[in-house]
Amino acid sequence: MGEVQSPQVQSPNPRGAEDKGGGNRFKVDDVVSVKRSDGNWYLGTVMCVNLNGTYDIVFLNGDSRTNVPEESIEENQENQDLLQKFNSQANI
Repeated sequence: MGEVQSPQVQSPNPRGAEDKGGGNRFKVDDVVSVKRSDGNWYLGTVMCVNLNGTYDIVFLNGDSRTNVPEESIEENQENQDLLQKFNSQANI
């Protein structure tokens, strides 16, 4: 089976997502876009909210990053259905 590529996406909310309370903008299982070092945005899911205010993210291709700073993450509700569909197919 070939490697699944994580789709590049545009920043869905250039002004940033609103604070969800508790000092963290995001929570576990939130669908987000993450700006990577190549300058592109990639779709992923928050897997862990760290005590230091960073996040661990898993991307569609199975790649993951730890300690991603909040300023590199944007909320991405537009792609919630896409990610859920991908996750359900991956679990078959």
